[in-house]
Amino acid sequence: MAENGQQITNFFNPLPLQSFTPNDSNKSDDQQSNQSDDQNSECEEYFNYEQLIKSLELKLKQSNLDSGYKLRLTALLQYLRLVNNKEPKIKSSLSIARQLNKGLYFARYLREWEKLVKNGEAIPILKRG
Repeated sequence: MAENGQQITNFFNPLPLQSFTPNDSNKSDDQQSNQSDDQNSECEEYFNYEQLIKSLELKLKQSNLDSGYKLRLTALLQYLRLVNNKEPKIKSSLSIARQLNKGLYFARYLREWEKLVKNGEAIPILKRG
């Protein structure tokens, strides 16, 4: 009970109960955005990595690449090949990092670089990472 003697439930309006159906055309914006997020995550599972793999193979054939950048591209290429073969992303990135005598930091960046490449961006050429 509140200080003025009224019950706390008197201060709140009860929400009407709504039934949700899959084809409900009166969905709120939150529900529609959640549905689009679900669709995006489903697309994530079935992303076609073949085009990314081919573009990385073409980049690696260039002769004017820095050795560190070439290592990153090669590691990313191997990582994408594993992910394309339905291997878990974390397991794949850790496996590639271990093969190159790198640590967790490098494995994490492999997954970050994958996101960049999928969005059409280039991976950084910096000497770190």
